[in-house]
Amino acid sequence: MDMNNISPQSKRIRELRIELQLSQEDFAERLKLKRNTISLIENGKRNASNRTLKDICDAWSVSYDWLANGIGNMFCAKDTDKEFAQLIGKLSKTENELERELILKMFKLNKKYLALFNNMLDSLLEIEE
Repeated sequence: MDMNNISPQSKRIRELRIELQLSQEDFAERLKLKRNTISLIENGKRNASNRTLKDICDAWSVSYDWLANGIGNMFCAKDTDKEFAQLIGKLSKTENELERELILKMFKLNKKYLALFNNMLDSLLEIEE
């Protein structure tokens, strides 16, 4: 595949799918498209319709300006509810049992221990930064 002949928009769609860690099949399914359609778009053999671009933006809170024109950030600024819904959706598809077990245990904590757990996570995240 010659990446030089592929439109920047098609490259961004592929970049987004990889960022979301989705197969072409899973990406297409969410958009109610066939995997082959996504393959054709990513390989520059077909242009994404305006409707497909809007559906992608709606499905994953992607910035239309970025997707269509390469302007700005990949994702829209998210509110907490949207981010939470996306993470729960991602969690439902994960095969990582540790992640699932951790979330289930977290929901069993009382308020006191939940606050303590939150502080511990904040500290761990600061260390990673």
